[in-house]
Amino acid sequence: MESLTYEELKVFANNIKEAATCPICLDLARPPVRLCKNGHLICKTCQNDLVICPTCRIHFSLMRPVALNNILTLVPRLCINANQGCNHFCNPSSENDHRNWCAFRIINCKMLSCDWKGLVGDITTHLQSHHSDDITFENQVMSFPFCKNRSRHIIIPIMLVNNNLIWGHLDIDVNKKKLLVALQCCPSNKEDSESIIMYELKAKHDIIDVGYKYIQQVIHENDSIEEVFSEELCMAIPFNIVELFLLNESECLEFNLIIKKINDVS
Repeated sequence: MESLTYEELKVFANNIKEAATCPICLDLARPPVRLCKNGHLICKTCQNDLVICPTCRIHFSLMRPVALNNILTLVPRLCINANQGCNHFCNPSSENDHRNWCAFRIINCKMLSCDWKGLVGDITTHLQSHHSDDITFENQVMSFPFCKNRSRHIIIPIMLVNNNLIWGHLDIDVNKKKLLVALQCCPSNKEDSESIIMYELKAKHDIIDVGYKYIQQVIHENDSIEEVFSEELCMAIPFNIVELFLLNESECLEFNLIIKKINDVS
């Protein structure tokens, strides 16, 4: 049998979807599915507390459609971002993974009071047009004002040399008396997320130089920053240590970011 063209595969997938659409989520039913006594199917997760079929109002069967579940497990699904231009077909087992890195997914700008929403590939153009003064570039020293008496959350867009983006989150937590720092990737493919960040803080005193290093892997844009900070899954520096690195006159903190791929770290 000759291999299918993309258009033929798309038609095939759409035909399967029409024949096996869940009446609740209106998507291709996800195994395991339940059947009513008339043979209408529904995702098990969509059934919830339903006791009768939403299509024909007949009770569900106790039979487990093993063969149908096996077939649905093998059916390719067009990416949820197909309307934005993605032509990738996913197996159900890899669909969620692809959604995390799809170059055609819609994201929001995280800058304060900005309601921009668009393709992940357009975020850097948006930032350069509307938030150019806030951008920090890779290998550039980051600097921000530090006040231990006032809680504050700062977001810094960090532009990488490959034009990808990392969101820098800095949280001055007065209750914990700690500075919390986490970096959140905004990748256009999975490889872009496989980076680690090394923070370097340095200060020169009368007799000795003081240094502090912390290494972490970037977190994904879908991860909750609130949870990361709450559980301190990030760089967390007590205020008394932070004060060693403050620039005396400006009360500013400066640090370098060194970005490497995971397999480049020694």
